[in-house]
Amino acid sequence: MHEKTISSYISSYKNQGTPEKRLAFAVNQPRNDKAIEARAAIENMDSDGFLGRGHWYRGITRLWREARLNSKVDSLFISASLDPSSIMSAMRSREIVECTYAIDRMKSPVAEMLFDKDAYVGDTAMMKSQVWKFAAVVCYKAWQRMRTQVKRSLNKIDDLEQQTNDVIEQLETTTEPFSKAQLLKASRLVGHYRSAVQMSRDVHSLQNVDKKLDWLKAAMARISGDKKRIAATSGVSKITRKMVSDLATDADVQALLAEYETMMEESAPEADPQAPNRPADPEMKSVYAGMGDLGVGHQSRMSTEELQRQLGIAQYPKKAFPVFMTKRHPEFKTAWTHPKLFETDSPDLEDLALKWHQLGGIHAMVQLGFSGKGTLLTDGVGIGKTAQLMGLMAFMMTQIQQKEEGKATLQGVSLSATWADVVTDPSGRQPAVRTQRPLRSLPHLIVVPPNLVPQWNSELRTWYIAHGVDILEYSTNEQKREVFWGSPGKPGVWDECLHKPHHRIIICSHSSLKTEYQRCFDVTAEGLEAWQRRPMRKNIDINTSLFGLNFSTVTVDEAHLFRNQYHPVLSLHSLTDIMCLATATPLQTSPSDLFNFGRMLCLPKFQTRETDELEREMKRALAKAIKDISPEQRAMYAERLIRGVTDEKNDPTQQYNA
Repeated sequence: MHEKTISSYISSYKNQGTPEKRLAFAVNQPRNDKAIEARAAIENMDSDGFLGRGHWYRGITRLWREARLNSKVDSLFISASLDPSSIMSAMRSREIVECTYAIDRMKSPVAEMLFDKDAYVGDTAMMKSQVWKFAAVVCYKAWQRMRTQVKRSLNKIDDLEQQTNDVIEQLETTTEPFSKAQLLKASRLVGHYRSAVQMSRDVHSLQNVDKKLDWLKAAMARISGDKKRIAATSGVSKITRKMVSDLATDADVQALLAEYETMMEESAPEADPQAPNRPADPEMKSVYAGMGDLGVGHQSRMSTEELQRQLGIAQYPKKAFPVFMTKRHPEFKTAWTHPKLFETDSPDLEDLALKWHQLGGIHAMVQLGFSGKGTLLTDGVGIGKTAQLMGLMAFMMTQIQQKEEGKATLQGVSLSATWADVVTDPSGRQPAVRTQRPLRSLPHLIVVPPNLVPQWNSELRTWYIAHGVDILEYSTNEQKREVFWGSPGKPGVWDECLHKPHHRIIICSHSSLKTEYQRCFDVTAEGLEAWQRRPMRKNIDINTSLFGLNFSTVTVDEAHLFRNQYHPVLSLHSLTDIMCLATATPLQTSPSDLFNFGRMLCLPKFQTRETDELEREMKRALAKAIKDISPEQRAMYAERLIRGVTDEKNDPTQQYNA
């Protein structure tokens, strides 16, 4: 649908003058009463023949469906474990709740998925109010849609459970022989029942599923006559081979067992990709053998136990960092706000631990360490970037604490050890770049979009033991800055922290960091290359600024939002031991995206005049190519490039018409 068409429709509606005329205009029907394809009707209407409201809505609905936006929005909720099924499973309840927390938390990811950089005001981190409101409506409707689906699924589970119970009872109590088809019907019902329960994650039905699976395994084991198979089953069944009328030969029995195994495989849920240390999938074995790319090196071949040992947590209870919680509450309550909930090992609490791939990610970030270059963490939504970043800070806290106590928890670590000695690979080789900077007691800085500050605050209190660290929010508001840094004769929050610097975590919004940078540095300085740091302003007290501190780690979440204004991040590099940029948003808007990320990461090849000239050449070539394409091709380019919501499998012409 053309933007011109939409604007023309809206402006014509507003120009009708009176409410009566507007209503008549809105409900005006096409001159032709025949059924018209919604999209064709919208595209072919002229300036005088606007469609009625019904056709307009049908056209919009059709376009929405063609882009499969419902499924894309749903997958965002599911990957973040904030869909109704995940929350019901976490709460161990079949009650389908209203969850404004999930809706509020998903507004930003949904808005970015739908509009990409167009969701924000210019190059700022501030989201447009209209986009925010639209995302809220989309999230609410998505939640209600998934809620309805879960309700139907639960009803289906109850029906399947009753049918399965009836069939099993009939087979177990009958005194007459029954056919192989009847036994396979029972197997099929059990398989469907298991699939429905796994899909809805209904905790109250999981035990019933296990009992029925155990019964089915026991029945098949008894029919097979295999003693080992019978001994391996925990279920109880009265069924024997003689009770099945059409199992005359051993070949008939083997055919039945093969059909049963096929049915069970087809109805089996997908395996949890986080559980195994070594995947059974032959294609994945090549990846874990170092023939593919997981974004890590030899970590892909290390077991959970080896990663825990090298990260120095194997010696601790629960094999967790000593500053970490080992339990979490399904309703997002924390030991900071509800300490009594965590004083006992309540069954309401869930285990909280780093998964194998998260340990591997932390190990990889640690090994890059003090290389002088930053780390880019680009795991998708729901993989656990936040957990990995929490683990990275906890690792640094633990190592610095051990060093101060005169202990060496890792092989090769001593009081005088430099960072390159902390973690080695299996061959004993050290990282290519070695520095002489020792581990230091320094704070941690987390830079996040303004709307994610509360979420990060909550996550920190979920992962870290109550009051085991100081969590500070930084603002460039003059009054709040004075409270943070203090004034003559009056100490600030920073001076009154309970913990040493390496146990302090500062949360700062993107906008606050940009404001702080502009206050401290001359952003208009001339004669500098794109990758060179700007000079500091005169008469600035850098000691009352974030740029006056040194940091153990700096984390920049949603780092793609800095791709056009990267100098604030660049200026933090010389102040930090480990820099990590995190984003789940693919970038394909222009060559500058890649070059600016390279600059933010301080990669040497992106800090030369030759690279700057290469970037300019690529931008000129791209601008010329865009100028030379037809209007139709340009519309397709903009649609795919900026929004990124069309289905690549669709016909390009259909995408343009949409």
